[in-house]
Amino acid sequence: MSNDNSSQQQLTRTVPGMNCQGCVKRMREAIQALDGDADVIGTPAEKHLDVTTTLDGAELDQALKDAGYPPGELAVEDDKPDSAVDTEPSAQTTDSQASQAAEHQGSGNQQIRLAISGMSCASCVKSVQKALENTPGVETASVNFGTHTAQVFGQADSQALMEAVDSAGYSAEPIVDMREAEKPAPNRKPSSINSASKAVLMPWRWPCP
Repeated sequence: MSNDNSSQQQLTRTVPGMNCQGCVKRMREAIQALDGDADVIGTPAEKHLDVTTTLDGAELDQALKDAGYPPGELAVEDDKPDSAVDTEPSAQTTDSQASQAAEHQGSGNQQIRLAISGMSCASCVKSVQKALENTPGVETASVNFGTHTAQVFGQADSQALMEAVDSAGYSAEPIVDMREAEKPAPNRKPSSINSASKAVLMPWRWPCP
């Protein structure tokens, strides 16, 4: 990789999917994977990205597209809610997921739930959902920003889904018990620790002769 700064050029892009500094971070990582000396500055409020890099325009656009943030023009209808993206947990969301599960039960498809880490805005949700939907074997996928969970139907296994989420710049792990997953981590760990402590601290009794 060249370190010759004389060949660098400054490129600007409008990125409609850039909503937070988490988005900027992921775009920066994607660009710097190709040009380690690239300088990337994003302004989410203006959807504006400034890049000083040795990459040409086509290479930059492809890097942004691969990261889930394709450059383009701001759409007037961009503020229209995306029905596939759930931003808040609700009874309606729960009913919808239950309905989806019922529809897929008779089709031979399996249901996999994942806990997603690293999402900070609606654009992050869309990136995760797109990564899941593009995984071979996936029929449908929905992501809930409020609970940071994803529900996937199809024939794909959990390992392939986790790798897809990881490639998008986030992390995922399977959920076995949804109620347990929604509990804060500090509330889950002490129970197992306390059980172990009880076993260790149990008083020893000598057998009677």
